[in-house]
Amino acid sequence: MDLLTVDKNSLKAAFSEMLLENRDFFKNIIREVINEKISNSSIDADSEMRYIDTLIDEDFKKYDAVFKALA
Repeated sequence: MDLLTVDKNSLKAAFSEMLLENRDFFKNIIREVINEKISNSSIDADSEMRYIDTLIDEDFKKYDAVFKALA
């Protein structure tokens, strides 16, 4: 296994752990991406983020047992 693969896997594991521990971290990442992408458009960023927050919360509730088992 080469060094790049080890680093990528370590980074993936660390990132996954952060997401599992703190769903707000995940939401903030999504929020930054959306704000960057729609800053020059007519889409209402606030309503878009409320919708995405709801989807994320629903997924975390739906798969809560799986996330806890993986952690």
